[in-house]
This record gives sequence, C-alpha cells and structure tokens, in this order.
Amino acid sequence: MMQALDVASDPIGRRPDPIRKGSRGARALSLDGSGEHVRSVRGSDLAGLVRATVHPPPFRAGFVVRPRLVRRMLLAREATTVLITAPPGYGKTSLLSEWAGRDERPFVWIGLCQQDNDAAHLLGALAFALDRIEPLDGGVLDALGCLGDAPTAQGLSAAVDHIATVVSSMGRTREPAVLVLDDLHLLRSEEALGVVATVVAAMPACSKVALASRTEPPLALGRLRAAHALMELGVRDLAMTAYEAHQLIAASGASLERAALEQLVGRTEGWPAGIYLASRSHDAEEDLAASAGELAGDDHAIAAYLTEEILAPLGSELRVFLWRTSILDQLSPDLCDAVLGRSDSGRLLNALAAGNLMVLPLDPARRWFRCHALLRDALRAELRLHDPGAIVELNRRASQWFADCNDVDRAAQHAVAAGDAHRVGELLWTHAAEYLMPGVEPRVHRFLGGFSEERIASCPYLALAAAHGHLSAGDLVAAERWARAASEALTRDPRHERPASLEAGIALIDAALARGGIPQMGEDAERAYALVGEASPWRALCCLLSGVAHHLAGEPSRAREQLDEGVHSSAGTLPLVAALCLAQLALIDAEDGDWEHALGQAKLATGRLAADGLGQHPLATLVFGVCAWIAAQQRHADEAKHDLSAANQLLDMLGGYMPWYDVEARAVMARASIQLAEVPAARALLSQASRAARRLPETPVFRAWLDDAWAAIDERSAAALGGPGALTIAELRILRFLPTHLSFREIGERLHVSTNTVKSQAHAVYGKLGATSRSQAVARASALGLIEVTVV
Repeated sequence: MMQALDVASDPIGRRPDPIRKGSRGARALSLDGSGEHVRSVRGSDLAGLVRATVHPPPFRAGFVVRPRLVRRMLLAREATTVLITAPPGYGKTSLLSEWAGRDERPFVWIGLCQQDNDAAHLLGALAFALDRIEPLDGGVLDALGCLGDAPTAQGLSAAVDHIATVVSSMGRTREPAVLVLDDLHLLRSEEALGVVATVVAAMPACSKVALASRTEPPLALGRLRAAHALMELGVRDLAMTAYEAHQLIAASGASLERAALEQLVGRTEGWPAGIYLASRSHDAEEDLAASAGELAGDDHAIAAYLTEEILAPLGSELRVFLWRTSILDQLSPDLCDAVLGRSDSGRLLNALAAGNLMVLPLDPARRWFRCHALLRDALRAELRLHDPGAIVELNRRASQWFADCNDVDRAAQHAVAAGDAHRVGELLWTHAAEYLMPGVEPRVHRFLGGFSEERIASCPYLALAAAHGHLSAGDLVAAERWARAASEALTRDPRHERPASLEAGIALIDAALARGGIPQMGEDAERAYALVGEASPWRALCCLLSGVAHHLAGEPSRAREQLDEGVHSSAGTLPLVAALCLAQLALIDAEDGDWEHALGQAKLATGRLAADGLGQHPLATLVFGVCAWIAAQQRHADEAKHDLSAANQLLDMLGGYMPWYDVEARAVMARASIQLAEVPAARALLSQASRAARRLPETPVFRAWLDDAWAAIDERSAAALGGPGALTIAELRILRFLPTHLSFREIGERLHVSTNTVKSQAHAVYGKLGATSRSQAVARASALGLIEVTVV
C-alpha cells in the first residue's frame, strides 16, 4: 500500500528521495501552500492515490470502474493533452485516478488552488512535481530560486523556459509521464494561464498533460484540435450508463430493477452525483424504486449539493436570473429578455454556459440553452420560496412570446402555469386543426388537467375545446356535457355579441351527435357552415357533416356538392376529414351503380390515410369498410378481405362513437361480408348496426340499408338450405324478426305484408324447425346458425 508523505519544506529546498525511473512502486506527496497540493503516483496503486488526495470533491465516483472512458484515454496516443470538462459531481478526479491505475507511466498530480494564480507559486509546484519523477538539474532550481517574493518579468520568463525544457524532454532524456492539473478552473490570472499554455505546448506525444476543469480553459485549444493533439471528454461522455449507475448504487448497498434504474438515469441525465445522492437519501430500496422516475432537484440532499456547488458561488445577478428563468424548459436570449424585461440575457446565458454550471448550449451557434433538469427543479423551488408572486406574470409573458412565435404547445403550457383558462381556451380554439379536429391526437386533455371543472365550465372557449376534444376521443357523453356548459357560459357572458366561431362549435357538436335526427343534423351543420369563415378549419368538418346528412336524407346531389367542398377545403390540413368525405362520395357512387368511379374515390381515401399515417386511427373504419364493399362487389376478393380485416381491427377501437357513423360503418362492412360469403360475420355486424340505429330517430335510409342487407343474407341462407323442410326466402325474412319485441302486425308493417301473411309464414317456420312456439323457434334457429338472438 502506498504511503502518504507529508512534506512541509519549500518545493525547491530540501526534497524527499525521488521515485526512481522504472520502479513499479509508488510514492504520494500531500502538500499545500508551497507544494502540499502536489501528489505523484506511479503504476497501478490507485488506493494510494486516493489516500493522498488533500482536497477531494464533495462527491467521488471512485468506486465505479469506467473502462470505456479509460480505454479512450489510453488509446489517445497522438494527443499530448487530455481535457476533461464538466460541472461538479461528474467524477473528473475519480476518472483520472482510474487512468493512473491503468497506465504504466508515472502520474504527477497537482491539485490547483487559488494561490496558483501567482505564477511563481505555480512554477514552484510544477518544479516540485517534475522533480518527484526525476531530479531536476541545478539550472532549473537556480532559476526558480531567483524568483523571490517579487519576481520580475524577466525572471518569470526564464523560469518558464526552464520548465518548458524539462517538459519537452519527457520521453527523450527524461522518463515519459502524465502531468495532471486538477481544478484548472481556479486559475484566472493571465500569468498562471500562460504557464499552463507553455506546459501544454511543450508536452511531447509520449507524455501527457491532463487538465480537469469545470469550464473550458482559455488556452489555444483550436490549434490542438487541428493538430489532433487534444483528447476531450465532456458532460455527455461522463454521464453514467445504466450499468455504471447500477455499480454506483450497489456500492452504496442498494439495488434497483432495470426499469427503475433506467428511470433514475433518465431523471438525473446520468449525473453521477445525482445518482449517488438519490441512492443515499432513501432509507429503503422500495422508496428509491418508487421515486426513481419522479426524482426532482428539490430533493433535500440533491438541492443542498446544487446550492453549495453550483448556486452559492454565483453572484446575485446570475442567481436571480436562473430563478426567474426556471419556468422555461429551454432558454434563448430573446425569450429570456421578453420574460424578464431585460436586454442582456445573451451575455448571462453565455457566462453560465462557459462556467459549465449545468446550463448547456443546445446548438453550436448557442442560440438555445437549457438547465439540467434537476438544477431547474431546485431553481423553481427557490423561486417559489423567494418570489412566488412573480410566477404568474413570468408565465404570462412566456405564453405571449411563444404564441407570437407560433409555438402553441408551449404557449398553452405557460398559460396553464399562469392559471389563465381563457387564454388556454382561445389558443386551443384558434388552432383547432392542431388540437381538436378528427384525426388529431386529443392533446387538449393535457391542458384541461391544469384546471378544475368549475373553472373550465366558466370559460366558453375552454369548455368548447373540452367538448371537441372528447368528441375526437369518442366520448359522446362528455362532449355533449361540455358543449352545454359552453353554451351556458356564453349565455352568462355580459357581452352583447356571442362569438360566431363559438356558436359554430356548439352547432357542430349538435350535428355530430345527431340527437335530433338526420334532418336536424343537416340544419345544425349548415348553421355552423354559415358562421365560420372560408379560411376556418371547421369549414371542412361542416361540409362532411352536412354532406352525410343530405346523403342519409336521400339527397345525393346536394351531398356530393358539400362533400366535394369538404375534400378541397381540408386538403393538406385535415387528411382524415378529406378521407371521410371521399369515402362518403364513394358510397354514393356505389349506390348509384357507378362502381368504377366509386373504386377510384375509395382508393383516393385510403391514399390520404396512408400518406399521413392515419391508417390505424379508429375513424378510418368507415373508409376501409367502404373500400372492402366496393372491392368485393368488383370481384377483387383479396383486396376486399384485406380492407375488411383492417376495418374489423379498428372497429373495436371505435367504441360508442357517433350513431350515424357506427351504423354506416357496420352496414357497409356487413355488405362486404355478404359479398365474401362470410354470412355469420355479416349477421353480427347487421345486428350491431341495428342496435346503433336505435340511438337515432327514425332514419328511412338506414332502415332500407339494413332491410336490404338482411334480405341478401336470407337469399344466401335459402340457397344454402336443401331438402323438403327448407325455409323459403319469405319465411327467412319472418324468422329474422321473431327474436324482437315486434308483434306480427308490426312485422307485417316493416315487410309491407298483411298480418295474416306473417302469421301463416311464422307457423310454417315453426313446423319446419320442429317448434311449437315463437321462443322455441328462435332457440332452434339460433342453434342452427340461421339467426342471432340479438338481431333487431
């Protein structure tokens, strides 16, 4: 084990015995003032090096082996200088210690201090350190001895030249070695930095000078980079991997499962000190695992470390600047100026980044920066403590700046943080195409979560945004409730004029839900159309709903006109709305018997979905269903089966969506299934479509669709039956209604036959099925697969 040798004498006076060249042993020196901060180490005795550290950092990662980084330093043969730059707690010193344990060359270690800003003091420390590897000749010692208490420029220059000569001879006439200058950021004086620059320039390739600093030193690094003489490690290199974090946590006596470990590494961004402090600040592994993904910089141990190492040394101007900008997830000079009402934020950001105080530039031009997430947490905690009243105004200004830059997401986030529900609602409503339209992820719920239901209901814009967000997500009950709340809030609004866009939004909800039936649906859609401007994103949705209403009302020409406009007005902005309009047009063409044109419209619809990655959206169900029906009718069985399979996969995701949409989607899918001879699937789809139709007032078009589809199934069933007891088509039609609540008279009205005809045909069904009652006939027909008991 290496012994620590304390020496109090002057570095150019009486010296301990030198370490002999080629020795595998090691000796550590612990000095301050006149050299007590100097340590020299040889070989692999890492433990001795660690014991000899006089000024260790508050956190040490010495227990974690980091071979991936040491290997890079060992292989950097061309480099004469190794520069490690990172904020406190990244294990710079520990990494250098591990390198010393793996390198055959002797290491000479100088832990720099404020006194080394005196160039004479620094030269003495360098001379003493170099002398520990191999004794210096008398000329060097004489030059240093002549400096005295007030060295002249000529004397300093001569001493620097002597040191440079010694350094340049390392590996030629002197033994190659590695000279470590730790805490280089403490050097501020031009004279001291000039000494370091001379040492760096004189260092031969077979030796190394290793610089560890919190900031990038003002040396001629560009020249070194160009000459491939500089090997650099920064924050990204020193950030711990999950495996290294596992080692560090294990060294503290704890352990984490892989998922929790990765969460912890993510929250700390691999910052070794953060990982270590998190592992030590929790009494039990369960607590650490539970909090790994939610670790914050206001954790007591982490906040204390950040305050002591990062914030305490800052001047008041920089510290207040960091507090007040902690509301921002990214920083730029213009943004910070707007939020803080100042004009010099660029200077402060560059000063913080240059100081490597966990404020990181995000681009080479240094236009954007960000704080380390844990530092930002700690700063926000301090802002809440020291200036809580500023938070609302700071967020309000940030929201305005982002809105002016068309960054609606961040503008809304800051409006939520400011508690401004009205502004959030206006932002969402103004940018409806991005947040509220069909096919858009309903991100609105993220912003709604920042307000109580009472607050949302009091703001018409936000309540209506909530309504359309729930409509896009398929929650019709919530959509209707919030639309009603928006209408009530508008009624309470003291202003005489009700905003037309809000009136249109409420009318669109009414049209989509179609509670008043298809004619009312069309009226609501046309009222909304009249209220929105030509450039409004809502116009395309108005056209879709109006076109559907005219189609279902038996007015195909008016439907085509509206749907064509919907395709054009949604082009490039609302691809799902465009695809739905095209699918409706294809459906109308198919019903008119123009199958070729219908196929072209259907392919355009699926093309829109594919181009915008919307093929998995639940509202694409109808598009694929229409395509399957048309392809099956055209005898393109493979295409039909592919599209029908896609529609079936999306159907379960659709949930209880708008009733008219539900009926249309299931009806066309049933038609496709019939064409593909998938009769059981067709029965199930028609049964579900019939139930969905109950949610709407009487719709003759839907009744005709369903009756025609059932008739087609009856025909196929009749053709499949054989023998003298086979049911006729007429009897199959009667059988379909037997599971319902309808009386014989009501069945006759649906089929346009007399009650007596229904009775005679029903009794014929009983006889052929061997049943004596209606319920028994239903049970036996269901067992044979002729009907489903849920058929309506």
